[in-house]
Amino acid sequence: MSGASAGRNSVIEVLRLIAMFAIVLSHYSVHGGMSLVPGISRSTLTIAVGESFGLFGVDIFVLITGYFLSSNVSASKTIKHAVSFYAQVWTTSILCLLVAAAYSSSTVGTKDIINECLPLGRNVWWFATTYFLLLMASPFINVLIQNLSKRKHAEMIVLMLLFWSILGVIPHISYGGSDLSLFVMIYVIGSYMRRYVAAGSAGKWITGCVCLLFIMMCCTILAQVLSVRFAILLGEKLRFVEKSSPLTIAAAITALMAALSMRPRHSAVINRLASGAFGIYLFTDCPLIRPILWTNIVHTQTQFYSKALPVLMIGSVFCVFFAALAVEMLRQVIIQKPVMLLIESTIYKAEFVSYVKRHLSRDGWRTPLIP
Repeated sequence: MSGASAGRNSVIEVLRLIAMFAIVLSHYSVHGGMSLVPGISRSTLTIAVGESFGLFGVDIFVLITGYFLSSNVSASKTIKHAVSFYAQVWTTSILCLLVAAAYSSSTVGTKDIINECLPLGRNVWWFATTYFLLLMASPFINVLIQNLSKRKHAEMIVLMLLFWSILGVIPHISYGGSDLSLFVMIYVIGSYMRRYVAAGSAGKWITGCVCLLFIMMCCTILAQVLSVRFAILLGEKLRFVEKSSPLTIAAAITALMAALSMRPRHSAVINRLASGAFGIYLFTDCPLIRPILWTNIVHTQTQFYSKALPVLMIGSVFCVFFAALAVEMLRQVIIQKPVMLLIESTIYKAEFVSYVKRHLSRDGWRTPLIP
């Protein structure tokens, strides 16, 4: 996830940043301690709006990955990408552990230390863990995709959408879908868009995306309002804006199509900033950092009772977003780059030693070391 390429379409990179802003906005609402507050007030409805768009941002990330990564069948490229991603997650996890310990060592226990030292194995971040598994599976998925006809590709998407998205909206209905199976479905949709869908008019895609986001917001607000009479709806108010929701997936598709329909632009600054987008998620959603960030620094629960909550919420999210982005930029330079150089040099050294041993054992010293 780290590193930016000057050849990337900066319009897509801006979409990454917008998606991450939506995720952080939902974190303000969900992790700020006000998500399940009942009643109808300006504050509860504002929080409901903030919750509406987070998983829309997640779907955009996975959709973009499917769009660009689906043409890769190289195991070596996948391994390099996965190693870089794991290094990002692990170093960020250790950094969060150190920050939490420095802030209040009494709140960091043995279990926390184990979790942060094994962040993916202990599923500290569900998104990062599932994304890592998707990366590892992607070459095999790509081989399958490239051997499908357009019709079979579409039929597979329809079948997955039926069982893992459309029917999932119905309460108490489940066909065994998991976060990974959902990510695979969205990845496959992204690959179909790359292979078969023409960009078209950006204006129409933008209009469609805005309408879908408005419907998502209204569904969440309506559930909040009805929860006064039907308490069960308070825990179900995000059902229509879940990552598996047809509305959320459709909104992500229209957003990506809108970006693809615009004239490509190239900005080294935008691409560099977008390379830190996933790092923003890691910092703002770390279990050790959440209470420090949202409760102690941002004071979300105090802001909840302010008449200026909408302004405070947007302002706080902007500040957190750019602060986390700055930390991620520093981490990439100070930590990620040296770690990756060490890993790459170690791998190269191991390959070189293996090459020497293999040839010496076969032909003795007469075998040249340089092929």
